[in-house]
Amino acid sequence: MHEVNLYRHITAAEYENALIFTGQINEIIAHRNRLLEQGRLKAEIDLPSKFWKIIENYNYFLNPTHEIINSLRFHTFAFTGNYIGDAMPSYWRPAPDDILKEYEKLTAQLPDELIARPPRMLGEIGWEINGGIVNKDMLMYQKHIRALYLSRVVDLLKNRAPIKILEIGPGYGALAYYLWKMLSPSSYYMIDLPESLAFSTVYLGLATGKGGSLVYNGSSPELLNGRNGFVFAPNFLADDLAGRCKFDLIINTGSFGEMAPAQVAYYT
Repeated sequence: MHEVNLYRHITAAEYENALIFTGQINEIIAHRNRLLEQGRLKAEIDLPSKFWKIIENYNYFLNPTHEIINSLRFHTFAFTGNYIGDAMPSYWRPAPDDILKEYEKLTAQLPDELIARPPRMLGEIGWEINGGIVNKDMLMYQKHIRALYLSRVVDLLKNRAPIKILEIGPGYGALAYYLWKMLSPSSYYMIDLPESLAFSTVYLGLATGKGGSLVYNGSSPELLNGRNGFVFAPNFLADDLAGRCKFDLIINTGSFGEMAPAQVAYYT
């Protein structure tokens, strides 16, 4: 029988770290609500667009149980369009031909270090192929990585040091995880709705074990200057990055298409 890849369970200490991140996000949401009440924010720009009202269905993640964190990837449908729990029974069988063909196409001629291999935790499941877990989400992110490689962006970045990356709309943090592993940037900044940052802060904090991440709350803009590690900035505080940080790579893999015109204009 083909064995399913069962992820390891998080520890009590990892769960406590996750609660620290979600606690910080709750404080940021409360801060956003106060600014809205004071008329200092614009709802059409700073609140989720009509498309992203769906994120309200995931507010339970702001006060998560141990099991919710342990199975985080079962709660990321809003970001990828795939609910990996639906396919769980099929993972006991060999990978289907369409998955194998897509994997082979997306990894052909790529250096091994540019093949995406998800962390074996937080609910990640899939077929074991070439030393890594493969599922539809992994293939989606592999497509982005392949595009960066074929367009020679990876080669350009490898000739720079230190590397600073900004991603607008990082979802649950998978692409940031892969690029962190592959390119070793000195800093990786992310801008997103605070409700979405609840996922990426927990995912990246636990999957990389990277300490010193900054969840920016707007109180000390100077903290953004020359910051190393992961920096998570809520969308309504994105202006604080302007003039403070220069980036070698700015990424958006699709969230602009999920924003209202006024929100896209704000970023561009």
